[in-house]
Amino acid sequence: ELPVFSPNNKYITYFSSRESNSDETIGEAYVVPFKEPGNKVLISSKAYAPFWSNDGKKLYYVERGNSTTLMEVPVSFNNGFSAGAPRKLFSGNFGTYVIRVAQEIPSTNEFLMIKQDSTKNTTNSLNVILNWNQELTRKLANAK
Repeated sequence: ELPVFSPNNKYITYFSSRESNSDETIGEAYVVPFKEPGNKVLISSKAYAPFWSNDGKKLYYVERGNSTTLMEVPVSFNNGFSAGAPRKLFSGNFGTYVIRVAQEIPSTNEFLMIKQDSTKNTTNSLNVILNWNQELTRKLANAK
């Protein structure tokens, strides 16, 4: 898991893992200042794949349990970094990795997640559609 810079490029969020007594990997999400002195802040001790909202006002992470849950944490950069209480956005039978559609569509808060087949333990394929926004624009123009 690669570290992710905040939109203001002053902080980094990252995932750190360690083995537990039950041979499970436990994930923790942290935020640390970039180039400035400061302490790392623990966001969650049950987190994977942390990433920032486009406006930098929220931090998201995936929490694993019986299902995958996408969590949202309000953050502030006033007088250093501070994080609010986590809030559950939604849960489902998704893979750990989250792909954010909002990176390409800043006016939305939409998420794209890979849903796992409940009858299988693995995802066998991933269909990637290139230039989908151009195709959508063309189809919407033709529909008028």
